[in-house]
Amino acid sequence: MDQQETPKPLSRRTLRSQLLPLRARIRETRGWVQPVSQVALSRPASPSAEQAVRDTRDAVLAWIEAQSGRELPPGAWQGESFELTDVGAQRTEAVRFEDYWSARIDDADPDIARRNWVTEIGICGSEDRVLFATRLQAVTRGDEAPLALGVPEVVWDVATAGEFELDGHPISAQAWVVDSAAEVEDLVDLLCDPARKHAVCVLSLPLRSSDPADAALPVATVLRRVVGAAHVVVLTGSASFELTNRVGKTLSVFLGAVRTYKPGFGLDAMPLEHRLALPGSIQRWVGGPTKFIDVLVSGLLQAVVSGDDAEDVLPSHAAVKQLAVEHRREVETQRGASDAELLALALDENEALRNSLNEHDSLLELAERERDEARRDLHKARAHIEVLRARGGELDGGPAGPRRGAPREEFPEGFDDLEEWARRRLAGKVTLLPRAIRAARKSNFRDTLLAYRALALLRDFYVPMKRGGGESARRRYDAELRRLHLEDRPTFHGERGGEEGDTYVVRVNGRRRELDRHLKGSNSRDPRWGFRLYFYWDDEQEQVVVGSLPNHLDTRIT
Repeated sequence: MDQQETPKPLSRRTLRSQLLPLRARIRETRGWVQPVSQVALSRPASPSAEQAVRDTRDAVLAWIEAQSGRELPPGAWQGESFELTDVGAQRTEAVRFEDYWSARIDDADPDIARRNWVTEIGICGSEDRVLFATRLQAVTRGDEAPLALGVPEVVWDVATAGEFELDGHPISAQAWVVDSAAEVEDLVDLLCDPARKHAVCVLSLPLRSSDPADAALPVATVLRRVVGAAHVVVLTGSASFELTNRVGKTLSVFLGAVRTYKPGFGLDAMPLEHRLALPGSIQRWVGGPTKFIDVLVSGLLQAVVSGDDAEDVLPSHAAVKQLAVEHRREVETQRGASDAELLALALDENEALRNSLNEHDSLLELAERERDEARRDLHKARAHIEVLRARGGELDGGPAGPRRGAPREEFPEGFDDLEEWARRRLAGKVTLLPRAIRAARKSNFRDTLLAYRALALLRDFYVPMKRGGGESARRRYDAELRRLHLEDRPTFHGERGGEEGDTYVVRVNGRRRELDRHLKGSNSRDPRWGFRLYFYWDDEQEQVVVGSLPNHLDTRIT
């Protein structure tokens, strides 16, 4: 007698296990949409908007014709709507609605069964600009498989042949090589531009190199996969010194490292928010530099496909087709079309609406899945932070501060080494914004030892107190303040709150934060002796953020 697995009693079977067969059947019949990349570019309407639109559309149609494997109808080249219905199972069509031209082409994945790559394209023109946008999605039936991320080839064909711009910066077939002080200034302007919506990937070169071939990653490969969706910059060895002078060492990139500057970057940004990869780490990456490129490209494309305005930048082809069908039905109704003709249009309208709803349902499920994954990652990260803090507490002697008998800490004599000292000695507890480092280096404050001790005070006593040290930690903090002859006070309160404009405000990763507390030393107005350290407590990171030291910031009175 064959042995069979004894089925679990119904009461012991979970709802999830009961739904698995149903979910598998749904996956077989319905496509699961995964956004891959999105591009939105513009170019001057030169020599005219009509000609610029035609040139862009012709480049797209040439790509569609090559992809579909057959000749397009003559009307396609005049911007008319068309649909190819005899190209196997692949869907190829274009719709014109007023001044907007939309196209969609489905391409079967040669390696993954039941996966299609869907490319949607939109083109429109105004008096002075022409807009070109694409969206690439992977539609999979059945089990999901890993994606090779990138932009459609049509983006390369269009973007590198015309005068298109990304965030106001011209696009070309070559990465932007930054080699002079003036070019570094242009790069910093781009990095700090509050209107920038796309990541900037900077590949720095070794110390004496100006050859892009010396980069830790093949520049052409990175550019080809993200062209139009992110900026790719090569920073020469000599220019990296100039960039460091402009943004500070912790926000710069040099000696072959690769850094991704996210939108919202500013000179007061948190360094960890703008990922840095050292050349050694790239070489040791599991799978080598090739696999690292996949991770890099994924990060560069993530922001543009997950933005809240994705649909505003490029309306879905299904939505445009639905509008076109509705408009055509209204025109035909006024013309007195027959019932059979109106019925055919109504069926087309229903199909367009059904396709649009299916796409939105799939994207909604994806968003919910990504939200759940983000929550799990957040819980893991918080748990990891707690472990690291526990280990740090053991090394430091617990929340009471530095352990007794520890050797006396040595401080630099001036502020030239402040940034490096802060990186080594304050990491994870106190962050000095580049603005604070610049202010310290420009000051002629004489008692630099007091400034370093104040920072150590925040690290050893204030942070443990804020992280749940209780009343005993508060007493230790107050005692250390008295020992150093310092006071911890709100920056402004009562009627004076908000009177000083943005003087006491910093922007960290696009967020406006007020330097709402400060340590007070001498009240002297002489900048050589008067001491102030302005900071705020970051609840999310659970650390102190210092925005300015060691002198008074200007007030309404001064």
